[in-house]
Amino acid sequence: MNKCGRIRVLLTVPHLGKEASPYRQMIGYARHLDRDRFDLTICSLRPSGLEQTAPVLDSLGVPYFIAPFRPRAKSVAGMRESMAAQRAIAERGPYDIQHSLDFTPSPWEAGLARWNRRRYVYHQRNRNEDGSDLALRIKVALSNRIIIIGRHLVDFLKGYGANPSSLALVYNGLDLDEFDATATVAPPLPGDYILAAGNLVKRKRHFDLVRAFHLIRDTYPKLRLVIAGWGVDPAHERELRQLAGSLSLGDRVEFLGTRTDVPLLMRHARLVALCSESEGGSPPWSLLEAMACRTPVVASDIPSHREGVLSGETGLTARVGDPLAIAMAIRKTLDHPEATRERVRRARALVEERHSARNMARRTEELYVEMMGQPVPEPAAATSHSGY
Repeated sequence: MNKCGRIRVLLTVPHLGKEASPYRQMIGYARHLDRDRFDLTICSLRPSGLEQTAPVLDSLGVPYFIAPFRPRAKSVAGMRESMAAQRAIAERGPYDIQHSLDFTPSPWEAGLARWNRRRYVYHQRNRNEDGSDLALRIKVALSNRIIIIGRHLVDFLKGYGANPSSLALVYNGLDLDEFDATATVAPPLPGDYILAAGNLVKRKRHFDLVRAFHLIRDTYPKLRLVIAGWGVDPAHERELRQLAGSLSLGDRVEFLGTRTDVPLLMRHARLVALCSESEGGSPPWSLLEAMACRTPVVASDIPSHREGVLSGETGLTARVGDPLAIAMAIRKTLDHPEATRERVRRARALVEERHSARNMARRTEELYVEMMGQPVPEPAAATSHSGY
């Protein structure tokens, strides 16, 4: 700790871009971490997004810098660069805790943090799709604590050797004022539309949603399906466009690409749909954001979605890979407005209670204090994170 007794935290992120994770978490901590108890510094692996995010961090008084806290490339040169950068990182500190929002399974950052005598905690947001099992097992072993963003990750991490007492449940948090502000802004698109927001990757199963929309297009002749997201896999995006064409959907399906106004798109959508076969968030950002915007949600019935979308309570769910079930959930949402409004009300209440950025920051502060070996002050002691 510094001379004033504040805990010094180094928050590491892969980039500073606003359009992708972990921007919301990073800004949530920058805005809401208690400055009387914690000194926060942000280190980004890459400079991408610096131009747009630097003014925000400057206005919040949060220092930041760019450095390879882990290798930027899987090469000897990348490893040497990262090792050399450790001295510069240490000179900006020292830091008591290194908190990583970098979602790679690589254990390099954890190892370097421990070598430099920093307590290390990271966010586990997914099930390590396409990652190395051995790398994640080593990362788990090197970590002092692990933040999980949903209960469905407990058994997953135990399978990699995590001690249940090292796991801390901290739900993702949103700054709700940002979403409330969209209520008075004009619609970004004309007419009625269903929105799917997220990167165009196969596991999100946009093709199921396109087929479901085909089943209801005649019932709602003025309704469109709008897909917003980066085409991570160009071949897959071409397949989706070809599918829409083969179903004669024409201009009824629109591909918007990357957007910076997703909350506004959500606010004016008839509903937001997410049909993924797997997701890391609990629930994913797109569903949380829709719920914050007071927009109805239809989601596939998978564990990470169930933690926020309680079917019939805060939204509707449908079987994975079943366009007919998805179409039925969409029709139920559109055809029964009173029941839909009640689900929307409950969804917003859930976000306010569990997923606000302030709550995320408070729970993380408790974890930092625990990691320093200090007693957690009341009333935080009543909401301990451990014991999974």
